[in-house]
Amino acid sequence: MTDHDNKQQGRSAAGVVVLVCVVLLPVFYVLSVGPAAWLVKHKCLPETIVDTIYLPLLWLHENVKPARYLLEWYVALWER
Repeated sequence: MTDHDNKQQGRSAAGVVVLVCVVLLPVFYVLSVGPAAWLVKHKCLPETIVDTIYLPLLWLHENVKPARYLLEWYVALWER
């Protein structure tokens, strides 16, 4: 393999890592609201910190009806 091939392979691997991060980080952020709600319910985290971290999701909850229903459903799964 030439030096050029190694550089191309390194770039493509870095591209995959960036793509995975760009796609998965927002998904993990949204999914983490369930465990966060559970931790608040069990007094392991203060509600004010969770409200600050999830401010964008709180905004969605208040302003976008389909998001409200989905978020309420998902958080309810964790509060059982």
